[in-house]
Amino acid sequence: MQLRAATPSGTMDLDLRRGSFTVTLNAICWKCSPLPASGFSSGEPAKPKTGEYWKRVGVWYGAGVSSMDDLERTISGLRKQIRQSVASNDHATLAELRVKLRQAEKQWDEALDELAPAAPATMSLLPLREQVHQALTVLTVAAAPKLIAAVHEAFFAGAMAGGQLTHLRRDEERSFRSAPHARPYYLCSAVTADRLTPVRGLLAVSTWPLERRVIGSLSPRVDFLTAAIRVAEHVLRPGAAGPHALQLLRRFAASIPGAWADADEVSPDMVMRAARAELDVHDHSDRVQRRAAAARASKQLDESQQLFGAAPLGVARQAGERR
Repeated sequence: MQLRAATPSGTMDLDLRRGSFTVTLNAICWKCSPLPASGFSSGEPAKPKTGEYWKRVGVWYGAGVSSMDDLERTISGLRKQIRQSVASNDHATLAELRVKLRQAEKQWDEALDELAPAAPATMSLLPLREQVHQALTVLTVAAAPKLIAAVHEAFFAGAMAGGQLTHLRRDEERSFRSAPHARPYYLCSAVTADRLTPVRGLLAVSTWPLERRVIGSLSPRVDFLTAAIRVAEHVLRPGAAGPHALQLLRRFAASIPGAWADADEVSPDMVMRAARAELDVHDHSDRVQRRAAAARASKQLDESQQLFGAAPLGVARQAGERR
């Protein structure tokens, strides 16, 4: 749609396009406020107000509309500020910036969806447990449902909602207790290193060594860095660097110092180097704690408890009283 407006220095043509606007002036640009409806007629032109900037022409197009270029510049600026906050150890500012970055990225995704033609919905033919197993195999570490869903969407066909995984671990435990080893693998729990109880909200694979499924004090960061490396490796595979995969890699890179080369592009190689550099700092201490906890669990817990964790003390006491 094209509009023509009168200005004190001549006429102004507006070419309004989907998600952005292009402005052509036949005179020098001047500071202005949004024109009233009469400003688009052949009557007297609207008088500009001092201090109002040209960017407010977006109000003429519609409230809340911003171009994708503006969003991309905002996202790039926020990422730069996040790196600076990480370097200066400013955790309060870092949390606020990450919230703003997620909001800006969500707006960018929504704007992209509006521009892109509707794609036919895809749906995996595999059962949910096998989809989860695929994602965990990529990560090689215990993960929360939200990350599992994001990895599956990035590298496999079809979307998965994190809410679908709510009762999956409990179903797997019932299946194992009723018929142990009837399946080639089970989706089990991660286990705390101190109490050997199940870690709330983390899923693992039963075929992994117990040491890998134990979560100590440094394990969440170690597993995050390991997952970032695995995602970066998969992004480098031919045909794997789709928009969802790159978006997932950006989210990892935003929390790893030195993982960004510039504000606009994310490099899988740089993410892997930065993640490995930090991993070298924590890995040895984490392994020592995990091995000690795994050795203790193999002596104190039965086979089912090694997969799904021991009952918390309060639950175990109540069960004993009922007996």
